[in-house]
Amino acid sequence: MMTVEKRRHDRVPFTAKVDYFCWDKRKSADALEISPDGIFLRSQEVLPEGSMVTLRLALPGLARGFTVLGKVVHTVLGSALKRRGMGISFLDIAPADRDRILAYVAVRPRLAAA
Repeated sequence: MMTVEKRRHDRVPFTAKVDYFCWDKRKSADALEISPDGIFLRSQEVLPEGSMVTLRLALPGLARGFTVLGKVVHTVLGSALKRRGMGISFLDIAPADRDRILAYVAVRPRLAAA
């Protein structure tokens, strides 16, 4: 059975520490990949799918970071072959910030479809 790729944009490796907030609790995780539509965070603590989070992102080369509202759309509990973490879809992102991510993605090698 073939898996249908649902992504609209390419995703690329992205290594950064990302602060995120679930309600009033600040947490931190390591980003592994990013696209203009979302981000994958590697984290020992994974939130349930459907959880809303506020992310604070900073792309390399930018003078300041930006804030994005996201929703956990995929969780990975981890195994020998998969990293534990969560895929977060961007729900509310300023158009200029999405354009910054598009520009970042455009100059980096793409990840193979999963």
